[in-house]
Amino acid sequence: MFSILDYQLINSKQFSLTVFDAGKVIFIILGAYIITSVFKKLLIKRAGKEEAGAEGRYHSLAQLFRYFIYVIAAFLILAVLGINLTVLTAGSAALLVGIGFGLQHTFNDFVSGIIILFEGTLQVGNIVEIESVVGRVKHIGLRTSRIETRDGVTIIVPNSKLVSDNVVNWSHQTTDRTRFYIRFTVGADTDIHKVKKILLEIAQGHKDVLDKPAPKVRFYDFNESGFVFDLLFWTSNMFFVETVKSDLRFMLVEEFRKNNVGISFPHRTIITSNQ
Repeated sequence: MFSILDYQLINSKQFSLTVFDAGKVIFIILGAYIITSVFKKLLIKRAGKEEAGAEGRYHSLAQLFRYFIYVIAAFLILAVLGINLTVLTAGSAALLVGIGFGLQHTFNDFVSGIIILFEGTLQVGNIVEIESVVGRVKHIGLRTSRIETRDGVTIIVPNSKLVSDNVVNWSHQTTDRTRFYIRFTVGADTDIHKVKKILLEIAQGHKDVLDKPAPKVRFYDFNESGFVFDLLFWTSNMFFVETVKSDLRFMLVEEFRKNNVGISFPHRTIITSNQ
């Protein structure tokens, strides 16, 4: 007796596809999607119960698990369709070699993506600096990763660049704070102790500057314009630290003017010739 499940959607000498086979393929795809989605939700739920930074590690684990399930699903689909993998591999070996030479960079990106996900040196949520651009990692894929800059711009970065280039990971540390500084020069006739007092009061008065470790003033150097100082401070607001620096500079100029402390700049002599 003929069943609609045996109806052949595709019928050729090399390949045939019945309604039942199509149903199995759809079932495998949906099953893979449901398994990976449930696994990811469980990891996210568990990450919320653990220490800060766990979300990035669990995201990497979820990505690896998803790729693993998708590979298994692909092999199952090929088996359902009756495609002989041995014949397919042997017949396409020469083609794959040719494609491989043309896709060396892409293959390198894929391998780099696997390395990143396994090592965990770069995770979702990390604040990184690459080629003087600072951003937050939003997604790590097998070939590329997405980084959102301070301006809200999303940059697509090949994973090979994240592995081979020098990448500063501000979040890859045991604490959630980082030290920064602002540098400036005051005149040689300035009371250096007054400068130190003003700087510490400014730093302690900013909401994003941490009390522990406490801010410090460093007498950095002498130059032709006067005395060079660094205001060293710790903050947890690493992503928007440039805004914190800007606030401190505003406060610094205002307090210096109140206390008759002048900021020195390099003296330049401009020579002009009359034509």
